[in-house]
Amino acid sequence: MNKDKHGSFIFRASFIDKNGIKRYAKSYGKRAFKIYVTGPLKGKLANALN
Repeated sequence: MNKDKHGSFIFRASFIDKNGIKRYAKSYGKRAFKIYVTGPLKGKLANALN
């Protein structure tokens, strides 16, 4: 988990793009997508990382 003062990275095996299509990392030869999230993390995600 990489953090800076503006946000942090999370890793996901899939995500839904702007067109509503679910993209899987496995289809691209990856284990996960690295996604940058701005602002403080809240809820279950914040608790899991701390």
